[in-house]
Amino acid sequence: MRKIKSSKKPILKSKSESAPKFKISACYIVKNEEKTLPRSIESLKSAVDEIVVVDTGSTDNTVEVAKNYGAKVIPTTWKDDFSTPRNLAIDNASGDYIIFIDADEFFINPAKVRRAIEKLSNSEAIFVMRIDIDEDNGGKEINRDYYLRAFQNVAHLRYRGLIHENVENINGGGFNYKMAGDDLILYHTGYSANKAESKLRRNLAILQTEIDKEGIQLRHHIALVDCYFALGDYDKTLYHAKEILKTDSRPVTGLAIFYRKTSFVMRKLNVSISEMMGLLNEAVKNFPNDPEFRIERGMLLNYLQRYEEAAQDIRVTLKNADKKSGLIALAGDLLAEIERKLAEMRKLKPSKKLGSHKNSNLKISVCYIVKNEENNLPRSLDSLKGQIDEIVVVDTGSTDNTIEVAKNYGAKVFESPWNNDFSTPRNMALDNATGDWIIFLDADEYFSEKTAKNVRQVIEQADKLGKNGLLVNLVNIDVDKDNKVLDTTYILRMYRNVKEWRFVGRIHEELRKSGGGTIDKVSLVPTNKLELYHTGYSAGVNADKARRNLGLLLAELKLTDHPEKIYGYIAQCYNGLEDYANAEKYAIMDIDGGRRETTFASSSYRILLSILARNPKRMDDRLKFIVRATKDFPETPEFYAEHAECLASLKRYAEAIEEMETAFKKFASYDSLEPTMFTQKMAETAKKRVELWRTKLNAEN
Repeated sequence: MRKIKSSKKPILKSKSESAPKFKISACYIVKNEEKTLPRSIESLKSAVDEIVVVDTGSTDNTVEVAKNYGAKVIPTTWKDDFSTPRNLAIDNASGDYIIFIDADEFFINPAKVRRAIEKLSNSEAIFVMRIDIDEDNGGKEINRDYYLRAFQNVAHLRYRGLIHENVENINGGGFNYKMAGDDLILYHTGYSANKAESKLRRNLAILQTEIDKEGIQLRHHIALVDCYFALGDYDKTLYHAKEILKTDSRPVTGLAIFYRKTSFVMRKLNVSISEMMGLLNEAVKNFPNDPEFRIERGMLLNYLQRYEEAAQDIRVTLKNADKKSGLIALAGDLLAEIERKLAEMRKLKPSKKLGSHKNSNLKISVCYIVKNEENNLPRSLDSLKGQIDEIVVVDTGSTDNTIEVAKNYGAKVFESPWNNDFSTPRNMALDNATGDWIIFLDADEYFSEKTAKNVRQVIEQADKLGKNGLLVNLVNIDVDKDNKVLDTTYILRMYRNVKEWRFVGRIHEELRKSGGGTIDKVSLVPTNKLELYHTGYSAGVNADKARRNLGLLLAELKLTDHPEKIYGYIAQCYNGLEDYANAEKYAIMDIDGGRRETTFASSSYRILLSILARNPKRMDDRLKFIVRATKDFPETPEFYAEHAECLASLKRYAEAIEEMETAFKKFASYDSLEPTMFTQKMAETAKKRVELWRTKLNAEN
């Protein structure tokens, strides 16, 4: 950014000079701008015929600086209202056209300003590209967008609004305008790091004053989106963005920025897929060649397995993105991955080898790794009778009759010495499985009696549709407590037998593609089709497993480069061992790392909140973390329900009712892969609780 030397010479022409046919006025409102005003005036002084400065109470040399440039200076009292002094400046301007900029804005092409204004002056207003830069950070660009900065000096165009004021047609209706080209570009330094927050807080206070007076209007929502986004308050940003999206109106300027901010906070707050897609569809409709909107929608379409549409969006990104930007590499890699998926689908569709729903030629293998499971394995295998073609069992050192049990069921049995690594025997089982599809179960897992008969049908249907894997609802039950349901979650237990796919991780191992990628084209199996029971967390066995797993995890913690990935699992182990101090410690460490892309990512919150609930004196901590939980997992109804219960215990019934109503809404529209513990039965009980709170609230009033 080139520096402009300040001039002390006035710019007004002498009376002997002939007046130009077309007169331009420069207008400012200022307060203590002695440092920034000279640079701004220097950037337009050769283009204008008069300068009008309205001073709102400067205590430095701003007024003297303005007068040295020949400006007409008008003092006024500041009343937390930006429009009044702006309109005062217009009332005192005699030009045919007005350039109205802030003291911390300046044109980067001073010699081209007048000609550009004259060229566009047949329009009532001109929108100028403004580039926000951070002078405290080496002139780094923060943002860019178009703003109305020049307009005809006519009686019906005036500013409106206490803050984030805009030029409006005071007679109603709109006005015609044009967008300036590269000749008219402004730099703006007002949002540099050391100024931004104080300005934003000031703006919020003024906005609230206006809202209290007039009631909230669309322009207020637009301004509040900008303020709250810049302050990092994403919940409030999204609230006001949604209020805008409910209407047919959109920001006149900054529409692309509005979409970018809204999509960013939607990702941060994990809104539903349908909401995100709705916003991106609108953004692409308004900005069809914008590479960022296209790649963002392309990634979402890829997640939804709509590969043809995703590929089309990514190609637009590659065509329009800056060749030096990171978007090009990202889009190239993503397109290659999508095209590979499309090629696989085309290859799979006519394949006879993989079988079909009609001829039932599909071969299914079930795999296990076991150690001393003679009591559990028969129940698991019995639940698969008539549904599978092959059994593969890898034994890691049984000393009971597990191997004999497996062989009696016709299993191929392999032995692998236990080396504190779950992935090694799992991968051995995969190496020896010959089915087209694999079911990989633990010996203490079995399909429910009602759904076991659907196993083959579900897999054949998935195969026909070109799916790669199936997430099955896993119900953890405690057989020592009359089969009490502990929790439920979806887990990958069925997938194609692809030799390049292997398990990784010594514990809590996960199936990954070659290179570490996750398995794609995976879908949920409805619970009425398949339900898998798991008894491994029953009271009688939970502690032993927790001790074993904890030892493995703590050993891995010393070796891994990514300890943050296992904090949550360590918290689970300590919680199972009733070591609540360490469970709390690691749960908080996991939470502080942000939401993770894993199944049941909210488990650390659940552990922590259950610990805090044990001690009534820790209600403040409980409230703090339950609020964080609703922000990190905004789609999950039970966190709102728990927040409601906390508020009710404090006799804050109105707030409790509001939170529980939110839980009901979230439950009614739930479409996340993150499992929820909020059931229909819980909802019915909660409704009775709400009625009780209403009664207490009415009694208080």
